[in-house]
Amino acid sequence: PGVARYVGIANHHAVPVLDLSGAFDEEDPSAVEIAAWDDHPNARGHRLLFHALASAAVRDPELHRALFGAARPVSGPVPPAFRPGGSP
Repeated sequence: PGVARYVGIANHHAVPVLDLSGAFDEEDPSAVEIAAWDDHPNARGHRLLFHALASAAVRDPELHRALFGAARPVSGPVPPAFRPGGSP
C-alpha cells in the first residue's frame, strides 16, 4: 500500500501524520539504502530524513511545539538548509 492510504487512515482517525516520503525524491535509491537487498536508510538516508523533519519543524510552529515543547521563535530567517529545497 502507498503512503496516501496510510495518510488517509491516519486522517480518518485524527492521527497527525508527518510524511517524509519525499525526502528521497531527488536521490538514487542505491545512494540512500543500506544494501541492494535492504532498503532501510543508510547514514546519508538518515541525514536526509533528519533534514526533512527539521525543515518541517521550522516551518510548522505546532510541530515544533510537539517536538521541542515550545513554539519556534518567530524572529529571524529560516536557515537555508531548512528551507524547501535546501541542501542537507
